[in-house]
Amino acid sequence: MLTSWHSDGGAFVTLPLVYTEHPDGHGHNLGMYRIHRYDDTTTGIHWQIHKGGGYHYCAAEQQNQPLPMTLYIGGPPA
Repeated sequence: MLTSWHSDGGAFVTLPLVYTEHPDGHGHNLGMYRIHRYDDTTTGIHWQIHKGGGYHYCAAEQQNQPLPMTLYIGGPPA
């Protein structure tokens, strides 16, 4: 993980592939999102709630459910 800019809040995962599934089973998504490592057990993720994984997260949050996700590092570049 890198801290690319001295004003960053910490280290970020570089070019991660993030896989999510809609909590109701209505599709899946593989996207790239900025992931901030806070500590050994906590991260933050930056996504927009109206598309992709953010849409899945918003649906899970409305149902008061966690959203399982898989983080792939080092996937094929194309």
